[in-house]
Amino acid sequence: MGCTGSKPATPEECEVICAHMGKVMLTICIDPALNQVDKIKVPLPSDFDNVKKAVDQLKDMAARAGADKADGEAEKAPEEAKTGGMGGLMNKASQIASQAADAVAGAAAAGTSAGLNAIASSLEKSIAAFEEPMAKIAKDVIAAKREDIVRILKAHINDTKFSCDAVSLCKGPANALSEDMIVKGAPDMGKQFVNSVDEFLTQSAVVHAWNKMIGVYNDAVNVGKQVAGDKLPLKGIQLNIKEYIEENIFVGIGKEIGEIEAEIRAKPENQAVSNPMVFAAVFRGVVLTAADHKAVVQESGTKE
Repeated sequence: MGCTGSKPATPEECEVICAHMGKVMLTICIDPALNQVDKIKVPLPSDFDNVKKAVDQLKDMAARAGADKADGEAEKAPEEAKTGGMGGLMNKASQIASQAADAVAGAAAAGTSAGLNAIASSLEKSIAAFEEPMAKIAKDVIAAKREDIVRILKAHINDTKFSCDAVSLCKGPANALSEDMIVKGAPDMGKQFVNSVDEFLTQSAVVHAWNKMIGVYNDAVNVGKQVAGDKLPLKGIQLNIKEYIEENIFVGIGKEIGEIEAEIRAKPENQAVSNPMVFAAVFRGVVLTAADHKAVVQESGTKE
């Protein structure tokens, strides 16, 4: 038992105890989780797979365009194809959109395999320019905005109810509390994060690279439709990458909080909390008492 010498808590009292201690658990996991910043990642958006697939589609279209030439004449490549396949397209990220637009215009005008290959090449390079900054965007944002992230997490934990009974969540699985409140709550916390992080993301390399890559991709889709019509298996992409990052940072943090939660559940004794005996009792799964309930009510201000 947590507090000894008392009768067992009622089911309602157990729910109050577990709801409070579940929130205590999540709160003490925040800082250790954020200290593991290298493990927190924002996954590549699903639309990114479509961008990569577009490269193969464009190359296939280019091969068929070359094979379908009826007159058998050697094809005249657009000027940029003659100068090294878009020249120094990706030497600077700021060149992506303008040079890709030139390739798109050339392909649309010529309808040639060389033009389509030029677009595929520009898209491949823009993909590479996006992947590197995306791999470390969570680390960059947490380093710059940790105080705001902690504030949002604590407010969310304090103001949000668990989606099911807290007694069951405290029994497990080992990351049940984190999954229920933090991972599921990521969309709401991401929206609260906008004012803090929007300008940082706007200026970031990853957002610049995404916008340029999607510009190339959407231009490529438009060219592909001119060549293949409705048979083109690609569609334009309108994903707001900043909103995606804002939400998925909290998903990643929630997953890491779940790792810390599991570690504490395995050894819940002597934690730096206001009622360590009650905390340990909850996560050891021992019988909770009326005295435990009284202690939690006094700590949290919950009504009897």
